[in-house]
Amino acid sequence: MHHTDHAQQLALFGDWTLHGVGGQITKLKGIMDGMSGECRTVTLDCGDIEAIDICGCQLIYVCMTCLKDNGITSTLANLSEETSAVLEKNGFSVPFYPSGTFGFDRLLPVSYEY
Repeated sequence: MHHTDHAQQLALFGDWTLHGVGGQITKLKGIMDGMSGECRTVTLDCGDIEAIDICGCQLIYVCMTCLKDNGITSTLANLSEETSAVLEKNGFSVPFYPSGTFGFDRLLPVSYEY
């Protein structure tokens, strides 16, 4: 994980399918527990995700929800075409920005208020 005083980057990698999310949960919990209290933004770098399915999509969503509940804005970055396609297929893609990133607020209905 790379970080500055108020921003951190978290690299997501490996297997984000039904078979791999158990290990990912443990890694995410350890990283999130060690985050600086000063952190206000997190970029989740998805460039090294090897495989993802609905289980991985849901885990990323839960991670972003936990961050948001703690006042931290999160963004996905470096989405491969495969990862983007799986997110879109499972309803997590509205909308993707041209840069290949999207924020948590784009996953929620327009009527959701912070």
